[in-house]
Amino acid sequence: MTNAALERVDAITVAEAVRADNKEIAVVDVRNSEEFSSGHVKGALNLDSTSFSDNSLIDKLVDQLQSKSQVVVHCAKSLQRGPQSAAALKQRLQELGINKQVLVMDGGFEKFGELYGSDSSVVEGGAAPKLAAAAAAAAAAGVPSEEH
Repeated sequence: MTNAALERVDAITVAEAVRADNKEIAVVDVRNSEEFSSGHVKGALNLDSTSFSDNSLIDKLVDQLQSKSQVVVHCAKSLQRGPQSAAALKQRLQELGINKQVLVMDGGFEKFGELYGSDSSVVEGGAAPKLAAAAAAAAAAGVPSEEH
């Protein structure tokens, strides 16, 4: 299965689903735990992309997805880790005879964070890394470098 065969969804659609508390959709963040803890889509599950080479770990994720009809997978930019993990998940679901729509979020959490990093209704666990860095830089610009 190639990554090109995977369907994509934009960050706005994901945010709308999270805000609506859509119980049919699960978001799976495949960034590492440090990246995840710096900010993630509200309610997202975290399974590091390196885990998608182990069917037993994928099966544990599948167990958590039983009540969901759609699964949105993403990494930082959704260029490599996200699509590769989504392809592995989709393949495993097919092997198990489970029918779920697996989507990749365009732009990954980087794009999601740019749009929603300060919106606690759709982001939890910290602000988007770029937004946090920009806020820190702005605060630093207004503070003298030496205080006496």
